Amino acid sequence: MPLAVCARVAWSRKPRRLVPDAAHARRATDADASPVALAVAVGPGRTHADRVDEVREARPDDLELSLVWDEDDEGGLAGHLRARNIAATPVHLSGKPGLRPLGEDGAPLATDTIVTAEFRSPGYAEIGPGEQASAPVGWAGWHGPRAGGQAAIRLSGGDVIVATSGPFQPTRWGPPTHLWSSWFDLVPATPTQCAHRGIGRFSRCLDGGLFRRRVPGLLAQAAGGSRTPPR
Repeated sequence: MPLAVCARVAWSRKPRRLVPDAAHARRATDADASPVALAVAVGPGRTHADRVDEVREARPDDLELSLVWDEDDEGGLAGHLRARNIAATPVHLSGKPGLRPLGEDGAPLATDTIVTAEFRSPGYAEIGPGEQASAPVGWAGWHGPRAGGQAAIRLSGGDVIVATSGPFQPTRWGPPTHLWSSWFDLVPATPTQCAHRGIGRFSRCLDGGLFRRRVPGLLAQAAGGSRTPPR
């Protein structure tokens, strides 16, 4: 069972900008590493020139953020924070985002975001220009001043205020009143959305998504094979 550590987001501290595995990637050089060693240090499917430390952490002005809430069966809120890269280069979204809802007066509400610090490798989502990543979020309950439809978002690259969609606050009265968030994951794109990226980036655009899992099965079916695409 993985060891997890719970921690509250400290809003008074300046966020650190972390690029996981960058030091590990720098240990491999063209002069002293074999192709196998480079593949281990840099990561499968990447070249030495595409090292992790060449992709910077996303800043708030690199992203178009949206926070969407839906009410769950217990009166709490469950939703997702979506980030679209509007920069001209790929960026990283490291770790889990922090959230603090704002009241009708614009002041932060007295809530806590519970973040579990379990290990994940890599500890970031890499999103290319125009691509999106999404992080699941939730709000268990509330019994304080009314929320005003905005939230302060803490990312590794900085803080930003985002307007929310859906319910402003849970109907469930706490305790507990905490919020939670999880890792960013790349939002799978469709083949149509990826087609304009050219042959070299087409497969990466679909990487890890529904279409990467299903295309091999669909091609086998088209060729008369018996392989069925996974659900």
